[in-house]
Amino acid sequence: MSAPAVGEETVSIGLLLEAAQSQQQLVETSLRRLQGHTATLDDVVRDTVRRTIVAEFGALGEHCSQAIDSVRRAGRAATLRSLWTGAVLTGVTAAMAILAVRYCVPSRAQIAALRMQQAVLQENVARLIQSGGRIDLQRCGETHRLCVRVDRHGPSFGEHGDYLVVEGY
Repeated sequence: MSAPAVGEETVSIGLLLEAAQSQQQLVETSLRRLQGHTATLDDVVRDTVRRTIVAEFGALGEHCSQAIDSVRRAGRAATLRSLWTGAVLTGVTAAMAILAVRYCVPSRAQIAALRMQQAVLQENVARLIQSGGRIDLQRCGETHRLCVRVDRHGPSFGEHGDYLVVEGY
């Protein structure tokens, strides 16, 4: 038996199928290579991103350290400035107090002189009291006559009893 005759169309279809199958194998091979390249590219991108992030965090850490040092220096400067200002204000206040005491408070000699003057004045006041210094004199009436407050319970003196004891004596 002889093989049936294959027509040109059948051969063309067979050749097309073989070509399609080889193209499909070529596409599958290319697809596997592309997947391998994609995985490699993904690793490269991740590694690059990781390096970039690490570098940026390192720079951020350096900036943070610089900021912390700046804040510490500013704190020390503020502390020194506060101490200096406090010392100056204390000195000025103390100088003002010393000057006020020096010019407002009398000296020991002045105090002694004032005490002597006070003793003399107290003696004078005692003599005035004995001499009638506590007499309550007023101006009375429409004509403003000189009046004195008297002790109504005290005795009267004089030939006609017209002298009365001044109140308080």
